[in-house]
Amino acid sequence: LTALPVEKITDEIDPSSAQGRILLEDSPQADQELIEQFLTVPNELGQIVPMRLYPQQRMMLQDANGRDVTIKARQTRASSLIMARNVRAMTTGQLWGATCLVGAQDDQTTENGFRQRIRHHILNDLSNRGFKFDIRADNPNEFVIGGLDNRFIFISGEQRTMSRGYAVQRMHLSEFAHWKTVA
Repeated sequence: LTALPVEKITDEIDPSSAQGRILLEDSPQADQELIEQFLTVPNELGQIVPMRLYPQQRMMLQDANGRDVTIKARQTRASSLIMARNVRAMTTGQLWGATCLVGAQDDQTTENGFRQRIRHHILNDLSNRGFKFDIRADNPNEFVIGGLDNRFIFISGEQRTMSRGYAVQRMHLSEFAHWKTVA
């Protein structure tokens, strides 16, 4: 794919081209192609390897309806797939001015499992493919992708303010059944 600054994606890419389809089309196949061609994940030994979807993840892509609750998510590696889909939507021009709320049951999982992985996808994987993003932190729990004005907000089940209201377009709350009850 041709490298472009993020603000030129929708202006300079023909949506009917292979490049346009992978970046702009809202389909399970385009999700899979971008994920497997662009993104990396750590393997069991901690080595960074290309992200290849497992059969369960491909089935999750095909069956996604936008209000998905995944049972046995750890066994299907659902969080890796959901994070990758959210990164794609928030960085390719599919969404503008959107908020993606991401959280886990504790601060450590939110930081190590989600914030670092999403930053890696954006600042390493996509940047290494020629996409340059202006990332700024509004506060310690959020960062904004300039040009698109898309925002990732990170919360944890341990935070007292995690239950406050948010207006979001994308959301991933992992291990929600284990979150602490906050009044």
